[in-house]
Amino acid sequence: MRAKLPHDTIIQSRACFTVAEARELSQVYELISDNEKQQVAHVDLFGEFAIGLDPIEARLLGILPTVYYYKQDIGGPSGRTAGLGWQIVERLDEARNVFSILSYLESWSNKGAQDDSIYPPAERLREMGVLIRQQPEIERELAKLKTKDAELILRLFDTDRVPAWNLVDFIEMLLSLYQTVDSTIADAPLAFFRQKEWRLIHHMTEHLAWFGLGQHKSYRNPLARTYSGAIHELRQFIQTSRNDPSDWYLNHCWVLVSSDRKHFRDFVREIVVPEHYVKRAKALIDSLPFAGSAPVITPLARKWRVVFGDGEPVIEAAD
Repeated sequence: MRAKLPHDTIIQSRACFTVAEARELSQVYELISDNEKQQVAHVDLFGEFAIGLDPIEARLLGILPTVYYYKQDIGGPSGRTAGLGWQIVERLDEARNVFSILSYLESWSNKGAQDDSIYPPAERLREMGVLIRQQPEIERELAKLKTKDAELILRLFDTDRVPAWNLVDFIEMLLSLYQTVDSTIADAPLAFFRQKEWRLIHHMTEHLAWFGLGQHKSYRNPLARTYSGAIHELRQFIQTSRNDPSDWYLNHCWVLVSSDRKHFRDFVREIVVPEHYVKRAKALIDSLPFAGSAPVITPLARKWRVVFGDGEPVIEAAD
């Protein structure tokens, strides 16, 4: 950017999954961090509890594979890593800003119209989080723009497309799918790529029912009143488990309820818990109604690894 300012913070709203069998959660592999080798398993990084969805059926919810990229320098003989992936993220962020400006042009051209649902006024765009980041001079120029001038400019963009604010939303969805291949926590090469991650990002297609746990500036919350009891309970649970999280954190939490009248729990095929939680998990499942078969409760496997003896793979305990 001309002013050499950093790009705006990209806030990702997503739930993360991994493509794996239940037994693979306990498989130990070698992780190199700061030139030191560690033996870790998926459960060491993400906990001992898991819910399993069918990877094909879950597509009805909009679950998508993560887009991996690399941005940081990793020590070793390779030296400085190329930054193509990081540049793609930056260009997407810049495209988001361009479409934000176009959103305000559309709003200006529609000023005074009775129907502002397609092209919302500037005040509502700001409430939705469609902002022109780090370009105050453009905001000042837009404020001077006449409706007639905005209409003339938009003739150059009169293509068969959705409104620009909707394009901003979709770019933010794309940005929510990006993940670095290398661990940003332990500075370990390929540590995140090993997780084979899929994500359920926040989106609002017609067949989904969802509610938020707070008041996000971009997302409206039409079912908040219907699920007020659940929102209260979940906020209390999160506040207890995360040691009183900020309102910012809660405002970025949302809950997927159902898809085409099929409750989210009916997508769950398997629940993995430590051995001493199996009875409690079964009791919970027995207390809930399911449209089809209830999910299977699977005790978490002991840690194991694959070793090679005489060239043949052999499984051994890794506890």
